[in-house]
Amino acid sequence: MIKSGLSYSINDLSSNIEALTAQIVLKGRRLTIVNMYVPPNSEFIAEEYRNLISKPNSLIVGDFNSYSPLWGANKTDQRGKALEDLIEQYNLCILNNGQGTHIKHRGGLSPIDLSLASNNLALKCNWRVSSDSLGSDHYPILISIDEPPVREEVDVTKYSFRKADWGRFKSHCKSLSLESVANENLAT
Repeated sequence: MIKSGLSYSINDLSSNIEALTAQIVLKGRRLTIVNMYVPPNSEFIAEEYRNLISKPNSLIVGDFNSYSPLWGANKTDQRGKALEDLIEQYNLCILNNGQGTHIKHRGGLSPIDLSLASNNLALKCNWRVSSDSLGSDHYPILISIDEPPVREEVDVTKYSFRKADWGRFKSHCKSLSLESVANENLAT
């Protein structure tokens, strides 16, 4: 969800990684937000990750289904090691604090949900995990950025219902036949 009044654009990217990007305007620059889901048994294709995480001024979040002590896991898997290399290559910062975000089937938590930020944004970000899972097996991650967005001025047509001539409106409505209204709607 993007708050009304914010300038944004959305791109749905199709690949082995399910990803959606949104761009919003912060003071003087465009912020790219990338939301990703990587299925647990999917093949790691480095080029697909590069296309998603190499953008400047970006916040990259999602369920990466990968493990590394860098974001709180007690082991490193193959995907985690590959992600570590890409994080270093693109000078990204890990926002996670080691807290688990995914409720495992056998109990306990694992940190497979990852939050990354461009190095120029990381110090402006506040990262935390919600205490309410909202019925999901993942706890929502809340990230705030200490930089206000640019709001668009939206022209909203306003009507003064007190000044309406309701008698004339009612008379006009009665004069319309249902057939004429249906035909008018079909013509548009």
